[in-house]
Amino acid sequence: MKKIGFIMKIITFFKRIFTPEPEKPFVYGLFCCISFAINKYSQGPLRGCLNDQKKIVARIKQFWSQFVFRLFQDSDATWQRFEAEILRAFENMPTGWLVIHYSGHGTYKRNPREIDGFSEAFYFHNGSYADYQLYELMKKKPAGLKVTFILDCCFSTGITIPRVKHNPHYKQARFLASEPMPENFKVSKRAIIEEDIDWIVFAACGERETAADAYINGDYTGAFTWYFTQVMRPGVFFANWQKDVDKYLPSKDFQQSPSLTGSNKLMHELPFEMPAA
Repeated sequence: MKKIGFIMKIITFFKRIFTPEPEKPFVYGLFCCISFAINKYSQGPLRGCLNDQKKIVARIKQFWSQFVFRLFQDSDATWQRFEAEILRAFENMPTGWLVIHYSGHGTYKRNPREIDGFSEAFYFHNGSYADYQLYELMKKKPAGLKVTFILDCCFSTGITIPRVKHNPHYKQARFLASEPMPENFKVSKRAIIEEDIDWIVFAACGERETAADAYINGDYTGAFTWYFTQVMRPGVFFANWQKDVDKYLPSKDFQQSPSLTGSNKLMHELPFEMPAA
């Protein structure tokens, strides 16, 4: 019996060593950024999206250290994970600020309910996620939660609402066709557009434009992200960020027109500040 007891103690000892500790629950608090970045597509791979994620995270940490982060890259950046992460944030954040960042391909999906017959969509590692799907998801957002999207992909202006000094050596459109497009379907201006929604969207380009994956100042990056992260700062309205980005894009090198759409009230708030108690 003593021998058996000794063996059991040894087994218990090694179990403690090799059994990983249970993952601690993620604490969302009042400020959270969920970011998805994809370079490794099976077709049309990109180079700058993971760098985009690093730039956005670094800029937020620089000025708003109260943020926590949920970061997903390449094969972990699926549309199911995207939807689940947003829902989980909604469940855990009745108030506060949620930043949803995406850097990767955008695409179109046929949708007869749309005016032009097509829905704008994200192209995640495992497939597309359309504007009408995200719009339905956003209906579950708590009324007290403020949401800011930062989207560096093709056709990004309409992607949340169904219906709109450098030396670049490398430039590729962040567009991947999920199905054949009509011959006369052109992939085509910068704007601040008020929409009847209670979130805001910083988009890299127009609904019919592509967003460039570029090589700028020795770094692979999204052209929009390169300039956007330079103008992100506290103490001015979100709308001022857009006006500053407008100074750089579109340009001779990058014919894309970023936009800010959504709630006029949120556009004219100071970034990521909570009202005094």
